[in-house]
Amino acid sequence: MFRSCTFGLVLIHPLAAWIAPASLWGVSHLTAWPPAIGAAWTALALGVLWWAPRRVEARQSSGGAARSRGGKAVTPQRQLDFPAKRGALLIASAAAVLFWLLRERIHLFGDGALLIRDKGFSETVSRAPLLVYAAAGSVSLGARAGVSVATSLALLSLIGGMLAVFCALRLAAVLTPDRGGRWLATTLLLSGGCMALFFGHVEYYALPAAALVAYLWLACWCLDRGTLWPTWIGLAILLPLHLEMLALVPGQLALGWTAWRRGERRTTLAVVPVAALVAWAVTRLAGSRAGLVANTIGASLGRYVQPYFETTSTRHAFGFASPAHALAFANDLLLVAPMAVAASPAILWAARPRQDGVTRFLAIASIGCLLFSATFSRELGPYRDWDILAPFGFVYLAWVSACFVRPHPGSQRVAIVIALVGGLFHLVPFVMMQISPRATRAHIQTVLTSQSQWSPHARGYMYEELAIEARQRGDEAASLHLYEAAVAANPSDARYHTGLGTRYVKLGELDRAAAEFTAALSHRPDYAPAHNNLAVVLLRQGRDLEAARQHVAAALRTSPDNPDYLTTAAEVERRAGNHAAARSLTQKAAALRAGDKPAPAALDTLQSPP
Repeated sequence: MFRSCTFGLVLIHPLAAWIAPASLWGVSHLTAWPPAIGAAWTALALGVLWWAPRRVEARQSSGGAARSRGGKAVTPQRQLDFPAKRGALLIASAAAVLFWLLRERIHLFGDGALLIRDKGFSETVSRAPLLVYAAAGSVSLGARAGVSVATSLALLSLIGGMLAVFCALRLAAVLTPDRGGRWLATTLLLSGGCMALFFGHVEYYALPAAALVAYLWLACWCLDRGTLWPTWIGLAILLPLHLEMLALVPGQLALGWTAWRRGERRTTLAVVPVAALVAWAVTRLAGSRAGLVANTIGASLGRYVQPYFETTSTRHAFGFASPAHALAFANDLLLVAPMAVAASPAILWAARPRQDGVTRFLAIASIGCLLFSATFSRELGPYRDWDILAPFGFVYLAWVSACFVRPHPGSQRVAIVIALVGGLFHLVPFVMMQISPRATRAHIQTVLTSQSQWSPHARGYMYEELAIEARQRGDEAASLHLYEAAVAANPSDARYHTGLGTRYVKLGELDRAAAEFTAALSHRPDYAPAHNNLAVVLLRQGRDLEAARQHVAAALRTSPDNPDYLTTAAEVERRAGNHAAARSLTQKAAALRAGDKPAPAALDTLQSPP
């Protein structure tokens, strides 16, 4: 049944790519390839799935027949030894080279582009303080060495990938003593879509993913060989990394119950407060208050659930019980752990003996991750939020691995071939798409046509990112078109009107620009960039000097130390004949800009939305 389900999974990809790429975005990456290459890739996978298992089975049966007819011992074929710790480290190092060579070249998945502009710092500090400060610190160190922000953040994902590969190999070794079973577990863990986190992905989630794999390794090792108290310390370290790790709480409670039943009651009662102290210490080490993290937990629960029932909000995409929500949930699973989806029917259908502690723990941990994923509000859309849920793919794949290799069910060669073909068939197009900026942009534009998967807020947000990226590479026409799409998607957001207005200024269409800045202020009266930009347009048009003064004054009330706004104010005063005031404002702007980019010309102070 595993092979049949994998056949079905492979066939879904071309169907999704050529029939419904927008709706089935989790498995439609072949749409970014030329159709002939996609068809050849599919045919190759189907051919290997049909031929290789038969070849393996034939060789096994012929070997057994030869032994029974001749009565002589047949020298077994040499099998590849499973690596110990040193070998796992070498494999992880080799994987790091692959991660770097095949790293993503455009950072539109997740908040990559935003993190580059903000130099690694974001509002995520309230729920992942340690990660945010680590990212900002790496950017700062990279700047001293002449390394770009994008490269510094990509190196973090590479480091996370090395740790994840090493820990995955050690986890596989813990799951079973059988060599074939270990290779099967490794194949499942390292060919999931969640591995895309490590190919230069510019975000925070590669490091939590690696830490999660390490936690799974620790938990399974403790269940098989030792006391369970270290798992509480492991979870205490995970939670300050990112609050998504709350999804592991059900699994940890199951470990606590197991320890209680084993008679480790005093140890369990003693370690829980110690774990809380460790979580507090890690949070304080990151420079954040434990109270802030606790408040964020409560606020996040409401934030995740509320949009499902707040149908008038621009952040609302679908109701909780709607088919669109089920589709988004399925896409997330297919994106990060397709082989877990393919293997689940075979596991549930097969008559297995009673589950042991490891398999039971991984099953409960998987349920916790599924509940988190089902509850999570995808307010920023499919590709802005996919990486938050991606680390859970390792939990699902670890559970599948445990079901296949505990207890040892015999030869694993056929299962290894199936897992390898199915996993790589999905992962390779995903990674190759991210290598090509053109393919990435094309696929995102395709997914954006889905009417059910994006809220107005998310759709506008994604169009804005595409518009900024187009502007940065000098494609003004594409940037204008994309800002128009952002405004059409979410007309109530002042940023998009402001961005569109700046494009009109570039084209010399000052009346249309003024209309967009005015529209931005109608939705957000205190929005400083729109006030400043409208003042600049009024100055360029040579009309209504007093209105220009009022707008730049409003901008300065919000940001009194913004040198661009001060430069605009200086030009207003110069036009009004107040040369002393203009000189003072210009000097203040120059002082604030010291060490930064050179001062712009007097009427070149338009600001794009932050």
